Amino acid sequence: PESDAAKRPNANAKGRSGMDNPGEIFGQLDRNSDGKLSADEVPPRMKANIESVDSDKDGSISQQEFQAALRRRLQNKK
Repeated sequence: PESDAAKRPNANAKGRSGMDNPGEIFGQLDRNSDGKLSADEVPPRMKANIESVDSDKDGSISQQEFQAALRRRLQNKK
């Protein structure tokens, strides 16, 4: 049987540094569904990091760049 948390995948998204489901978090942030995060789509705390996360320097963050940044963040906390 499916647990209540499994039925509500966003229930704990903020509880563990956003690492529960990076793809889902990216999808929530990508308000215009273009597959990229622009400066107006990211939370204020992320705006200062856009340039460092935007590895291809196209002015937006792809899902791959977002996930790589989350992996780096997790590794740095170890």
